[in-house]
Amino acid sequence: MMKTITVLQDHLLKRTIPTRVICNRLATDRTAIYAWAHGRGFPNRLNARALIMLFAEYGIELDYNDIYHQSLAAPELESVV
Repeated sequence: MMKTITVLQDHLLKRTIPTRVICNRLATDRTAIYAWAHGRGFPNRLNARALIMLFAEYGIELDYNDIYHQSLAAPELESVV
């Protein structure tokens, strides 16, 4: 079975917007961003709205489904040899 992730997780993992910018805008710490990126939690509704607005400033369309609905295949991790 293939693992899926949200569009938000994909952006966070790719660091489309620098983590420090997200932390500053949402007044949160890196551990929260890391947890969201790795599926160990989701932003609350207020933070989700702030993320939608922040990504829009960078020209990236994001909505609540992109934050909470897993719709993308997870990138495969390279195995350590």
